[in-house]
Amino acid sequence: MVATAQQAAESLIDNDIASDCQVHVINMRWVKPLDTALLEKLLEQGITHIATLEEHMIMGGAGSAVNEYLLNESPAFKDNRPAVINVGIPDRFVAHGSQAEQMADCGLDVNGVVKQLEQLLL
Repeated sequence: MVATAQQAAESLIDNDIASDCQVHVINMRWVKPLDTALLEKLLEQGITHIATLEEHMIMGGAGSAVNEYLLNESPAFKDNRPAVINVGIPDRFVAHGSQAEQMADCGLDVNGVVKQLEQLLL
């Protein structure tokens, strides 16, 4: 998913969708333990948007762990409340198909990720 995130970020930058903000792709290699120090550092730097991207169910996934930390434990989140979106597999039936077809159906291909990030940024 890191490659997909990088391609989506490049597309946002190339198409001037993210022209007034900085875009960073950070590889969240694990959920436990959550890198809370990195989240706090980003919040203290004044980030305005957070998007998590995972090839996993949104509910109960890495994005949910980030949300829970931000809402329940983060001191910096109280001062800086960036817009947050979790991109992943929705809580619905996913039809059989190739991996590429399923990723596109869930909005997890590059085009789908770009569309979801555009909604966050606009």
